[in-house]
Amino acid sequence: MSDTLRARIARVQQALRADRADFLLIPPSADFRWLTGATARSTERLLLLVVPRDGDSFVLVPALESEALGHECPWLERIAWSDHENAFARLEQRVDLARRPVLRGPARPRSCRHRLS
Repeated sequence: MSDTLRARIARVQQALRADRADFLLIPPSADFRWLTGATARSTERLLLLVVPRDGDSFVLVPALESEALGHECPWLERIAWSDHENAFARLEQRVDLARRPVLRGPARPRSCRHRLS
């Protein structure tokens, strides 16, 4: 991982700690590219970058896209899921999805207050 990407992820983790949030889920987007350097396609299959408050980030990725993403981000742990699996169940093995986010204002997550770029 480049020093630039490492610093960006560290800034996200700092914001997560400030907001007492456990993790940030990022779908394919400009934010995904900004944090990983990779281009991910948005499809009907769940693909998420998971940035925990502490520890290493990982990506939940459809098995058919895992290898290509691995070439772009060899430093990023990939949790590949197959079409016959429940992607959310795979994600719940690593993060507590039952925990409700803390919201402030009209349905805006507190972490929206931070400018990371």
